[in-house]
Amino acid sequence: MTTMEKVSDAARRIGAVPALAALLAAAGALAGCASSAPTTFTSQDYGYSAALPAGWSSHSAGYKWPGLVSPSFEDSDVDLFTGPNGIVVMGYGTATPQSLAAYTKATVQAAATDHQCPAVPASDQAITVGGAPARLLSTRCQGLPIETAITIHGGKAVVFASQIPSGTGAGRAAFRRFLAGIRIQR
Repeated sequence: MTTMEKVSDAARRIGAVPALAALLAAAGALAGCASSAPTTFTSQDYGYSAALPAGWSSHSAGYKWPGLVSPSFEDSDVDLFTGPNGIVVMGYGTATPQSLAAYTKATVQAAATDHQCPAVPASDQAITVGGAPARLLSTRCQGLPIETAITIHGGKAVVFASQIPSGTGAGRAAFRRFLAGIRIQR
């Protein structure tokens, strides 16, 4: 018996035709979330756009990050992206007078305080995001492999943090492809 047959049978047994209709509508909406073709996402809150590879989906932040604590993947104040192999990426940002080095240090300290992440990342390398200098940090936080890219462009910090459940090179490569499609709005 297929999943739809099981749902239909259960709905019929409990007389939940309205619930079944709602479930089918929700399933149809979710089935269209991940695009089979590349798409572009533009963040209304954080001043960047992302050319999403095929198979990625996006969700805009519900409100702008207030900058008080280190955000998490469950927060409504981050843009959220999902990609292949269970990778999840959040994007957020804020205006800052700090240098890239100072903002990176503050971001690491906030993650250590708010999420019990290590105070020193396992790796820290120079990259570019959207044509601007950036830092790529790798660590394990609460048992999960996390990579974070931080850039500052024109006094605006933008952060992308990835949660890579598989912890594989393929997950890290998917995050690099995601970062390659970022453009910071001027």
